[in-house]
Amino acid sequence: MANTGFAVGAALSVVAGLAAGGLTAHTLRVRRATEAPPSVSREAAMAAFEGERNEALALHMALVEEGDAPLAKYGAVGGSWSKRVTVRAGECVAVIATAFNHHRPVAVAWQGLSDDNQHIATGVTPPLSVTRTDGLVAQAQWCDAEDHTRVAVFESRALTEQVFDRPLVGTAHFAIYRGTWARVGGFTRLTRGAFASQGLRFFPPQAAVDESNAFVPPGVTMVGVPVPMRVDGARLIPSDEATYRVLYERVRGPGDRVVNPRIDGVRPQGEPWGTGLPENLMGLYESMRGERPGPPLHDPVFEAGGVRRRVLAVIDTARLRAPCVTLMFTRLLFLHGAALWRHDGAPGDAGVPLDARENTVLDRRCPAHGTSVYAVDERDQEEWLLRVFADPLPAPVAPAVDATGPAADEPASHGRRRHGRRHRR
Repeated sequence: MANTGFAVGAALSVVAGLAAGGLTAHTLRVRRATEAPPSVSREAAMAAFEGERNEALALHMALVEEGDAPLAKYGAVGGSWSKRVTVRAGECVAVIATAFNHHRPVAVAWQGLSDDNQHIATGVTPPLSVTRTDGLVAQAQWCDAEDHTRVAVFESRALTEQVFDRPLVGTAHFAIYRGTWARVGGFTRLTRGAFASQGLRFFPPQAAVDESNAFVPPGVTMVGVPVPMRVDGARLIPSDEATYRVLYERVRGPGDRVVNPRIDGVRPQGEPWGTGLPENLMGLYESMRGERPGPPLHDPVFEAGGVRRRVLAVIDTARLRAPCVTLMFTRLLFLHGAALWRHDGAPGDAGVPLDARENTVLDRRCPAHGTSVYAVDERDQEEWLLRVFADPLPAPVAPAVDATGPAADEPASHGRRRHGRRHRR
């Protein structure tokens, strides 16, 4: 009987405990349900949105679509919205997005089509343009040189991770703007978005040339035609025994073996210097090689101070048909940097790094004389373009004449030096 009483008492204690626990949970649920979860008002979100709108308007873009959209649930506390947009060739676009109610913006992006267009891409295929934010609004911009279908993607996050009886929903407000490349001023005018290197490779070489045109020095005149410089081989300008000998003496194979460096034999139509392959190339190679064995062809690479470099061109500037020249080298990769070295010394010298501005390198030679080797890092496998510009010569200045004549320690006349002229590099 005593054992039975003990069992009954224990059971009653368990029931009482469960009842108390249930009461506590119910009390918490009621408290959570009556509390107001954190939120952002539509007015505050739209005030930030209007300020960001000015960035698109400043680029002369026009509004094509605007509205509210529900945020789809993404993970435990995330939300997302996306929209496919056809971007025409030579067109720039902007997407602006904010969130209100119980969500805040995290990021907005332009990206290519993928299997999962509801979220911002990660991993090996990053978005073309993405803006991440801790504020109330985000904007991403992009331009395309060819027709493409792009996806605007917006991601948000709940303002709290606490659990409430009702879901913490959010609402997105978005706007899509468009403008022509010419009206916007090109890709370099864009002010919003971090651009992925892979995305910039969508742009044709002409976009890189257009980018470099901003750095053409004032007052110059182009000589000849643009000369492509490819990975296939080095350019000789002009292509003859003298420039080939400079290339041959610079390039060596493994173990310092003599080799026959590859030369770009395609001569651009209308160029006046005689590029392409030198006459009797194999005869030149065999006469320079002598009895030493060597492979018939080798990439035009060499070592300079422990660094491997690839020859873009060997140029005799004295034969470019201008007394003063500016050589303009453009790396044909849009919105990427450039690095180029000039080698004037004996084989093995470290070379002189030339100043670069974005994808463009300028080298002014006045007077134009001497043969130079222009080289890039061996890992640079991009194509380049060379343009030659004739610089105006400094104008002579007539000597000042006075009654006493020139002093004994001064020449009777002076050539005026050019001061203050700077080239954009």
